[in-house]
Amino acid sequence: MLGSPGAIKSDIFIPETNLLSDEELYQLIQRYRSGEVEAKNIIIQHNLRLVMSIAQRFSGRGEIDDLYQIGCIGLLKAVDKFDPSFAVKFSTYAVPVIIGEIKQYLRDAGPIKVSRNLKEIAAKLEQTRNQLTAQLGIEPTLAELQMATGFSYEEIATAMEATRPVNSLQEVVSDEEGDSITREQFIGEDAEQQNWLDNYALKEVIDKLPERLRLLIELRFFQEKTQTEVAGIFGVSQVQICRLEKEALLQLRKLLTN
Repeated sequence: MLGSPGAIKSDIFIPETNLLSDEELYQLIQRYRSGEVEAKNIIIQHNLRLVMSIAQRFSGRGEIDDLYQIGCIGLLKAVDKFDPSFAVKFSTYAVPVIIGEIKQYLRDAGPIKVSRNLKEIAAKLEQTRNQLTAQLGIEPTLAELQMATGFSYEEIATAMEATRPVNSLQEVVSDEEGDSITREQFIGEDAEQQNWLDNYALKEVIDKLPERLRLLIELRFFQEKTQTEVAGIFGVSQVQICRLEKEALLQLRKLLTN
């Protein structure tokens, strides 16, 4: 399953709310279009965890709280522009809008922001590295840097990674048989984004299953337990689990195609 929005440290409080059903969402959209501002606030409150889960994907490129706030702007825009006649779920429409807002912010902000503490660690590491290189005649090892500075291995690795020069996405990283491949093409960001979006949509649908079927799907396909193992957990026969699994998959198929 997708990671919890609390997986990365943040001072932002996000209320525990259930996902809105399609019918509830469409009613709220209609109320908002009729001038009821509170209807928009309800939609926002029920989608804040979606914003945080997206912001966490970019946590290595900025402060999570800043990314979350920018993502909320994207959510506001998605609510304003969403039309039920689009024939897609609101989350399916909102995710690219939120991601686009965060990416625009990162492009405008320029290179990755690095905290003052990390900069100070990196500066001391660079100074120590130069001193040890002069003394030893060779590049110091990670262990030697750790001994000389007193920083932990994790602090050293984080500081070095955070202050590494930013590579352009248009940089050619492979050139075979006359075909140049840029870093952006090599990463395949669009495919990764679509895969993440599909996973989020699937989780949203799984959450609509009855509790017993939801647990079965979790055990079988996310924890990769066998039908026999699941039967032992449920206290039923393997044949019954097989039937329940077919029922769960049938319901999922209907929810995904509606």
